[in-house]
Amino acid sequence: MEGNPAPEAFPSETLREIASALWQKDPLAAQLYGPCEGLPELRRDLREYLRRDYGLHREDDDLIIVSGAQQGIELACSVLANAGDTVLCEAPTYADVLHTFALHGLKVVAVEVEEDGISLEGLAKALKEHEVRFLYLIPTFQNPTSHTMSLAKRKAVYDLVREHDTIIVEDDPYSALRFRGESLPSLKALDEDGRVLYIGTFSKILSPGFRVGYVCGDSYLLERMALAKLYNDVHSSVPAQIIAHSFLTAPGFQAHLEFARCIYRQKCDLMLETMDRLLAGRLAYTRPEGGFFIWCELPAGSDLPELTKALARANLAIAPGNVFSLDPAAPQRTFRLSFSRPSAAQIVRGIEILAEVMTTLGM
Repeated sequence: MEGNPAPEAFPSETLREIASALWQKDPLAAQLYGPCEGLPELRRDLREYLRRDYGLHREDDDLIIVSGAQQGIELACSVLANAGDTVLCEAPTYADVLHTFALHGLKVVAVEVEEDGISLEGLAKALKEHEVRFLYLIPTFQNPTSHTMSLAKRKAVYDLVREHDTIIVEDDPYSALRFRGESLPSLKALDEDGRVLYIGTFSKILSPGFRVGYVCGDSYLLERMALAKLYNDVHSSVPAQIIAHSFLTAPGFQAHLEFARCIYRQKCDLMLETMDRLLAGRLAYTRPEGGFFIWCELPAGSDLPELTKALARANLAIAPGNVFSLDPAAPQRTFRLSFSRPSAAQIVRGIEILAEVMTTLGM
């Protein structure tokens, strides 16, 4: 169960119309080199969108376009740390960021994620014991746990990081897909002195194949990131940026977000209802208010590797907790399910298979 968007949430017809108009009216604009920092009109309107809808309004901040959020993380590593430096992250955390840290030769210290976000006690201890270059966080609908950091903890985390004079890299791919509960300000919205780099993306609300993301942060840091990007890929895809800009500024943009939220709410509810019916009391699991994932924990004494293999033989994939850990060999009882991509029938059948296999294994 991968973390891909729902195919039915792709605005395919709108994208076809935008692309057709682009190639008919001004095909040359999509075929020339573009600015390394991104198309000016996309950067301008993204900044206005983030100011209006997310409260990101710090005057000394700027915004650059990157080739997906993953490149934003890569560039942050390039400009904020050198090989051998220490960075902090949540435990567990997004699997691909651990690979990125390893490729940069960074020493990684992981701090436990609690139901309301990263452990303040653990974070304070890590900041005190290590010279930390930056802290990587997914505060909203965290991957893989789906936990969301509380407002009180967001403020406390920011104060701790400011006290130790380091940087927060805030990865925020899912907050636009909140389908329940009250929205919370991002860490970037709380930023008073330019120590938060905010990474966003169109991958979850438009299309992951377009590879259009963005980084908002202090203009000095973004100048360094833009220079690193110049030597990385020159600039992000110009046609994709033009289409993303048209999508962002189209009258139906907000309606599309509501449509996507409705899809994910229905899928999440269906998975939870099926789990409640078949797995209640046998498995602990989160009840997310947005995003793509449900985080599960087996009872003590359960054999997760055995379960994973048995499910694979039944053509059902789960993401075991090992892949999100600094120590993949450590015993785990947790795994991640994704409700975003499967159809309703696949969701129900998948949970049925999970329950059947757990029964066969005596879980």
